[in-house]
Amino acid sequence: METGACWTDASRAGHNRPMKRSGIERARPAAIAIALAAAWVAAFPVPAGALTVSPQDCREGADFIGNAARSRDNGMPAARFIARLDEDLVLIQSFAPELRWFARDDDDARLLRSAAVRVFEEPALPELHGESFLSECMALVLRAER
Repeated sequence: METGACWTDASRAGHNRPMKRSGIERARPAAIAIALAAAWVAAFPVPAGALTVSPQDCREGADFIGNAARSRDNGMPAARFIARLDEDLVLIQSFAPELRWFARDDDDARLLRSAAVRVFEEPALPELHGESFLSECMALVLRAER
């Protein structure tokens, strides 16, 4: 019996094969956690200088923000993107801080979320948003090191 015939027979019998998930769908749980944490962080101010990000986090965050602008350019509505980000931040903050990427504390999450909001409120090229985030983040890292 051919593989195709088996698949067809299984389909007729009401069996469904698992759907392949896209990269976006696989990344969604992390994005949800980041978004939720950001919403929580945005509501409660934390003293300046409490950032726990590293230069590597800043570079990765800049990539994320650049990709947020690409999502915007591809038609992602602002409310939908920010809602997912807020959900993701909440989920991420359910993990121990040392296991988190970027949003180890409220200031980290607030920084990422505010940059994502700017992507939609002040449209610019993805590279410019990424560079702006990297500059802002690195300045905060340098200030925290003093």
